[in-house]
Parts: sequence; C-alpha cells; structure tokens
Amino acid sequence: MMPNKKTITCEICGREAELEVAPDGFANAPASFTITRTCSAHCKKTYMPVSAEKMRELTGLPLTGWP
Repeated sequence: MMPNKKTITCEICGREAELEVAPDGFANAPASFTITRTCSAHCKKTYMPVSAEKMRELTGLPLTGWP
C-alpha cells in the first residue's frame, strides 16, 4: 500500500496539518492527483488538483506504484 499522507505545518494558522494524496484514476503512474489539506485547528479543508510532477515536488511521494 502506498503511503499517501504527510504531516505539514498549516500555512494559514501554523498548526499541524495533514496532506493526503489521492491519484486521479487507477493507473500505476497516474498523470494527476488531488491533494487534500486537513488542519488540526479546523481551518477550511482545501483540495488541490495537481500534476504528477507537482505532487512529487510538494510531497516527495513516488510517481509510480499507485494501485
């Protein structure tokens, strides 16, 4: 199973937040992803569609291996 979560600092309030990466589709190496940021301080949940390259840049997660 691909680890698809990463703990970050919320850019709005500075508290801990979690990024969750979901592939768009069921390919081994999808062309796009959706990143969801959920803040522990209840800032507004955000959804960000990104390309595979941008997802890699933001999270460091691999581009392949997404079942």
